[in-house]
Amino acid sequence: MFAEKAASIDSTSSLCMAEVGQQALLRGKVKDAARYYKTATKLDESSVLALSGMIACQLQEKQFEVAKEQLDFLQELQTAVSNRSEILYMSAVLGRHTGKSSEEILNLLNDAVETHFRSVRGLTFGTEYLTTMNPDYVTTLVKEYLLYSPTDPVSHGQAVSPALKKTLMILEPVTKACPGLRDAQFLVAKAKYLSGDQKSAVSTLHHVLDNLDPTFAEAHLLMAQVQLQMGNYLNAQQSLEVGLSYNFEVRDHPIYHLINAKVQKEQGATQEAIATLQTAMNLLNKEKNKKPGGSASKRIEFSKNDRISLYLELADCYRLTGQNQEATRIMQEALGEYQGTGEEVRITVANADLALEKGDTETALNILRTVGPEQPYFVQAKEKMAQIYLHDRFEDSLSATKKNYNLINLGKTSGCMHNATVKLWTRIRLRRVTFSWATPSWLLRNLTGR
Repeated sequence: MFAEKAASIDSTSSLCMAEVGQQALLRGKVKDAARYYKTATKLDESSVLALSGMIACQLQEKQFEVAKEQLDFLQELQTAVSNRSEILYMSAVLGRHTGKSSEEILNLLNDAVETHFRSVRGLTFGTEYLTTMNPDYVTTLVKEYLLYSPTDPVSHGQAVSPALKKTLMILEPVTKACPGLRDAQFLVAKAKYLSGDQKSAVSTLHHVLDNLDPTFAEAHLLMAQVQLQMGNYLNAQQSLEVGLSYNFEVRDHPIYHLINAKVQKEQGATQEAIATLQTAMNLLNKEKNKKPGGSASKRIEFSKNDRISLYLELADCYRLTGQNQEATRIMQEALGEYQGTGEEVRITVANADLALEKGDTETALNILRTVGPEQPYFVQAKEKMAQIYLHDRFEDSLSATKKNYNLINLGKTSGCMHNATVKLWTRIRLRRVTFSWATPSWLLRNLTGR
């Protein structure tokens, strides 16, 4: 490796040592990276690059207190340092692990993106442009944004979340400049899938698998998810098997079983889906016992959102088979693990479905009312409330909506709620109910508090 060669030629260069540390970190070798960064700080105590690298290693090894002290120091100097964007990004990562709100974290990420791309503006395409843009860093930013996006694709007519819009926006210059960058293209496909643009997602994944890396198992798994969403169950299963043929470790990963269980459930094989999800749970418990850091691994990432999806799928399968007690137990287990985190709201919304299955519409409505405008699943919660009024309480749906559905301080979500309003009005008209006073404009005023 050129960086190691440069460091061996000039072993007194802090910059060379920091570069070797960065290369090790990109390959997942956190302990090796930390060792090189430490050497770099000994050679030059004022090296911001080396200190930033040490913080990145500490975050990956979950040494949050130490990382916070170092970040506080760097933030005092951030007006004078060149990597201010990376400092903002690491502050966002630290905030995610220390209980900051999603709004605060997204503000930090937005500042990091703005700061980073400001340094690229005005540069013509070339070596300096690519070095300054740093595509690997941009993909890291995108992965953090995706943690604050809904994990299920948006429905037709539903607004795309700001995090997804930002993801597609910042990936565009990267994929234009580096069309062969596999990870960036994969993230574009994932963002398009979550945005509800399944055809574009399939097209991008075909580009990745046909032209860039046919052995990329994670792309095959995403293709299976997209095909599942489109109702192509045989194609979904085929994508799973192709991914498995390129990487046998896929079978030992929970996400393989999660997707396979979704296919089984859609085909009506709910009991088989339960057994598959239980296998995934066992694998997940093994993953929890593994220590962070260490050497690189080819294991496919299984995020916190994926873990919650696993809980929710298992609970839903229990619900579909009438095992409501087991479904409740799984939901309580999920709440116990993720209470107080940004992901708790997903479990809250799912709990409303469980209450509806038991015929307890009042409890379901009370659960959904706890979701605030600042939370990621706010619009979905309000749409679900509308569905309850229309299907379970239709005789007093509009009067109940008029009384209890007055939402205030929506701010950025007003466009989303407009779509929800149109949906609600359309469904009322389809059921041939005519109220002279319940016009779309009236519903919009009462849904948004305007």
